[in-house]
Amino acid sequence: MGDGTLLTKFNKLFELIFSDKIDINDLIETASKIKEDKVVPLQASGNSIDWISYFDIFYLHQVDSRNVQIATNSGIYNHDNRKFDLIGFLSNVDCYKFLDKRLLVNCTQIKCYDSYMGLVYFTDDIENATHLKARVKLASIPQIEKIIGKSKDITEYKEIEYFPRRNKVFKLL
Repeated sequence: MGDGTLLTKFNKLFELIFSDKIDINDLIETASKIKEDKVVPLQASGNSIDWISYFDIFYLHQVDSRNVQIATNSGIYNHDNRKFDLIGFLSNVDCYKFLDKRLLVNCTQIKCYDSYMGLVYFTDDIENATHLKARVKLASIPQIEKIIGKSKDITEYKEIEYFPRRNKVFKLL
């Protein structure tokens, strides 16, 4: 990340943020530095801060208006979006796309998808992809096809054409 003192300052600042001792308006200068270095702070266990590159995040799932789950290669982070609007911040990065109103995906990390089950995988090891997959609405499948191509579809049911309607699958004749 560069200068060690800058990292120390960021860590102290975000410890204050996560402990509710600082106002979000004090973050304008810090946010611009985060954008330049292309890293985001995520609260790990306790009060420690992990600095994760934009490009190492697989997806962000907004659980409710306050909580966001962030999937990375090292695991799932829970984030309080009121303190730092991570979804709003990363939605302006080119490689991130909304697949529905609660799921923001890093398109460069998608390895394959299952159009029948509505799953997007962020690893080639599909059998052991616990947090490395995300469920999407079937209506989002055409958008995924445009992003990474139909050749990455791993469904076993490619001969069945279908369209989403009230979470049911209909066979077209």
